[in-house]
Amino acid sequence: MEKLYQKRIAWIGFVILFLAILPVLFSQALGYKYNWDKHQFEATGILFVKTYPKDAQIILNDKVVNDKTPWQQPKLLPGRYNLKIIKTNYLTWEKNIDIYEHTTTFVEDVVLFKRSLPTPISKMELKSNLTNNDKLYIFLGDTKDKKILVKYNIDNDEWNILKEWTLKDNIELVSLSLNNMKLIYNENGIYNLLLIDNPNVSEKLTGLSNIYWQNIYWDSNSDSIVYTNVNNNLYQINISIMPALITNTVRNIVDGFSHENNIYYLTVSDDNKQLVLNKADKDLSNKESLLLLPLTTSIEYISSDGLLSLLDDVNDFLYLIDLNNKDIIAKVFPNVNTANWYDINYDKVLYWNNNELSVYYRNRNQSQLITRVSQPIINAWWHPNGTYAFYKIGNKINIVEFDERDKKNNYEIVSLDNDDLFIIDSKGEEIVYYSEADKTIYKQEIQ
Repeated sequence: MEKLYQKRIAWIGFVILFLAILPVLFSQALGYKYNWDKHQFEATGILFVKTYPKDAQIILNDKVVNDKTPWQQPKLLPGRYNLKIIKTNYLTWEKNIDIYEHTTTFVEDVVLFKRSLPTPISKMELKSNLTNNDKLYIFLGDTKDKKILVKYNIDNDEWNILKEWTLKDNIELVSLSLNNMKLIYNENGIYNLLLIDNPNVSEKLTGLSNIYWQNIYWDSNSDSIVYTNVNNNLYQINISIMPALITNTVRNIVDGFSHENNIYYLTVSDDNKQLVLNKADKDLSNKESLLLLPLTTSIEYISSDGLLSLLDDVNDFLYLIDLNNKDIIAKVFPNVNTANWYDINYDKVLYWNNNELSVYYRNRNQSQLITRVSQPIINAWWHPNGTYAFYKIGNKINIVEFDERDKKNNYEIVSLDNDDLFIIDSKGEEIVYYSEADKTIYKQEIQ
């Protein structure tokens, strides 16, 4: 009888305990957690962290919670958390993150940058370089005993010497075709055409005086057609056969450029107070006036896809012109020194002046200030993932993230005495740059 009584008491105690913890279990199943500071249940959130490279350590509010990324932590009480991401031989990423109830907070596109030393690629005095796609570069430089022309591909680390000259030779790189297949260069006052993939093939550009080869740009779809501006006239030149032949001309222009399948050129309005943006077919026929712009003496074309991008170097205006819009208008960004499109899908453009670096998101029609600095910004480049940007101030190359939550992580990557050459590989894992101090081209791992 006594044993039965004890069993009943035990069973009743179990039921009472179950009923007591049932709300807790039920609340947790629904994503609630007891907040001991507030003495109440609260809805929780989730934190998801993804890094490149992966397998980084996560520190949340000064407590190590995981040693591998990607990582997800459920049932976090709402509030602000200090998040640190560390990895051996990498710079620390840190930010305060807000967690909200019934919401997953994503911390993605976190790039961890290496602490590493540079490796010399070549000892040479770099004279000039050309590129069209930020992967294949053409270098002209002086070594100890000769002058060399080099083709360099950063993605596969191929370094090929195309031509060699004596140090006494006077060589100038003029222009590289948009498909990276042909190079125009000046050798001791004579202009030549070089086939990049067959450097033994080089022919003199004949039929026209040297003035026609000094300011040229290539047709966007053909490496047999170039355009040049000479004495305020725009000339189309066929270089497929020698002697070269002028095929079409537009007179009295200020500047011109090839964009997609057309030629665009600027003329002065009849009242001499504005510039007129004109469009023509590739053979310079079917001319059409599109838009009026403020008068200036210098307009720079910035290569892009879709939008026509022009920089007024005198008035410091950046124009983004949607040519597909029925009513063509220019979106104007004032106080801009220069700009650089993110060329994967051309959905955003990086632009800067002396003290501010910003990005314009084309699809959202929205600008974002990335960083403001006290020293003049000399140059800026995209990181390949499109959520970080390199920029140069003084003799330092920094990289800054776009994530606006809390402070932006901003690191010094390398000290650089010039910006004549700064290349990022397509994955953002390596940079290549030139040091004027010791006349050396270096490669450095950053991821």
